[in-house]
Amino acid sequence: MIYFIGDTTLNSFECKPFNEFVAWEAQQPEWQLDTESNVVDNLPERKLKTIQFGRKDTQWVLQWDYLKDEEKLVLKKILENKEKKKYIHYALFEYTLLAKYGIIIDNVVDTLLQEKILYTGIETEKGWYTLKEMV
Repeated sequence: MIYFIGDTTLNSFECKPFNEFVAWEAQQPEWQLDTESNVVDNLPERKLKTIQFGRKDTQWVLQWDYLKDEEKLVLKKILENKEKKKYIHYALFEYTLLAKYGIIIDNVVDTLLQEKILYTGIETEKGWYTLKEMV
């Protein structure tokens, strides 16, 4: 199930209030994390658009600009929790984007780096390490 917190005119996913996301996250020992930004090469011009948390059959997509300032502070605390393991594909992107917003993540498992270590020295096809190909 995909739940969305944001502008309801942008999609057809089920919308939920922020407090339901917080309650769900509190029950999770770990989760997958992904961010989306505007597509620009210049890091200072990148703007955070969405943050997605997931685990098995549940995904939460949070529209950053929709969140209230106090919700962003709660989200910062959740993301900076060193006790929660965060699974990220190509964590460098998420790390640099979130750092721009004063959020420093820790306890990260980078699935891209894990895959590159496993295949070190083995010739792979172009695009082999994309999340789509790995899945």
